[in-house]
Amino acid sequence: MNSLKLTVLLLAVNLFITCDINKNNTDQLSMTKNPLLTEWETPFGVPPFNAIKNKHYLPAIKEGINSHQKEIDVIVNNKEEPNFVNIIEAIELSGVSLKRARNVFNAVNAAHTNDTLKATAKEIAPLLASHRD
Repeated sequence: MNSLKLTVLLLAVNLFITCDINKNNTDQLSMTKNPLLTEWETPFGVPPFNAIKNKHYLPAIKEGINSHQKEIDVIVNNKEEPNFVNIIEAIELSGVSLKRARNVFNAVNAAHTNDTLKATAKEIAPLLASHRD
């Protein structure tokens, strides 16, 4: 529990120190340039808040949903005899990119929101609800 508190504290400190939120959400970036979809080469694996812009969240979450759905399809279509590893563990380990993008978005939207993030949240909510169903 203490490591969770430390992680949240580090995220909050990093957010307030280095967050450079771009207010222009019209420019769509390719997935390869989206910092939410790349490996984070930051101390302690903290999200690179200084590189993340408002326009990155929606494409990253959409890509995360697509990738997670493909992982679930592989689990569902597995022809092996069902067991803990190929069902439960596989589901628990799936959706990493979606979880990362969603967690960063939720943290920034809660701690440092703006009109663009609020509008993005309205777009993201039904996508995530549909995906969970």
